[in-house]
Amino acid sequence: MRLLNTTKCKLEEFGGEIPLYAILSHTWGDYEITFQDIDGGDVEKKVGYEKVRNTGSVAAAHGFDYVWIDTCCI
Repeated sequence: MRLLNTTKCKLEEFGGEIPLYAILSHTWGDYEITFQDIDGGDVEKKVGYEKVRNTGSVAAAHGFDYVWIDTCCI
């Protein structure tokens, strides 16, 4: 399972024990950040990155170190 680290905004893969994580439930827009975007670098410059960054911030504020976002983690 891939999860996005809320402080590093990097994907981490888990095969055994999976940590607690938040889930972003959303509707898809025109500028969604994908797995390839996150994995490829320079994601911070992409238009849709704000949604990912804000999701990580909200999750971290609620005590989560990880978040699952379908467009990024699948």
